[in-house]
Amino acid sequence: MTKKRKIQKRNKGVVFLRRTLMRGIMMTGSYYAGKGLDTGYHLLTGDEAPKDPGKKKSNWTKVIVWAAVTGAIIGAAKAAIRPGVRKSLDRMLPE
Repeated sequence: MTKKRKIQKRNKGVVFLRRTLMRGIMMTGSYYAGKGLDTGYHLLTGDEAPKDPGKKKSNWTKVIVWAAVTGAIIGAAKAAIRPGVRKSLDRMLPE
């Protein structure tokens, strides 16, 4: 067995924990970013965010635009959060 394989085998639990924590933190951040956008939309317009084209005040155009805007903002939030989370996890869980 090579030295690299031995290190990987020894650190398998730490790597699994780090990946699991990273995914959980990113999912939680995405959820709260989406909730924040929905709340902001409600505060600005007084209406519920357009998620269902079958509802009275929604149509396909509003739903598609809202989905695109929400997806772009959540993607940017994930990209901004990831380096900080990775750095914190590296400090907490050294290899």
